[in-house]
Amino acid sequence: MTATIPDSASPTELPSDTRRKLSELLTRDEIRKLNERSDLMGFVAVGFTWSVIVATLALIAWAPAQPLWLAVPVFALGMVVLAGRHLGLAILHHEAAHKSLFKTPWLNELIGDWLCARPTWNDLKKYRTHHFTHHRRTNQPDDTDLSLVESFPTTRASLGRKLMRDVTGLTGLKALFGRALMDLGLIKW
Repeated sequence: MTATIPDSASPTELPSDTRRKLSELLTRDEIRKLNERSDLMGFVAVGFTWSVIVATLALIAWAPAQPLWLAVPVFALGMVVLAGRHLGLAILHHEAAHKSLFKTPWLNELIGDWLCARPTWNDLKKYRTHHFTHHRRTNQPDDTDLSLVESFPTTRASLGRKLMRDVTGLTGLKALFGRALMDLGLIKW
């Protein structure tokens, strides 16, 4: 099944018949609860993510001493879990950039930067500046994240090529090269 977007809609815009107001889906009290900031829940989120990372690394370190039939799937599964927790750290640093990971502002800065952003080769303050430009200019020509969505929806062939670049590591190498150039000040964040 292929999703189609009417010719009149931009690739990042949903057809009007699929749009819903948040108030149609959730009550004011539910929205308020979802927006509550909590130091405890911030620590739980960061602590859980790092606990999974440490446990997975321990399992991967244990795997080579096991028979090959066990070591290979443990290692492969470990890589998938670590990739997911890498994304988890990026999500947490995004929340810290919005100052919503923790209720206490300095915890967003300290924990969000050093335990979430830096391990994913990010800088919370630089990311916040870049990301807030995206929020101010969403879907405008100077939207800093426009390149992430402008090629979608895409063809199956294009999606296959994108997935192949991800699986072979080319996407990661491109990202590392770009991050190094940004850190050297050769390209803009």
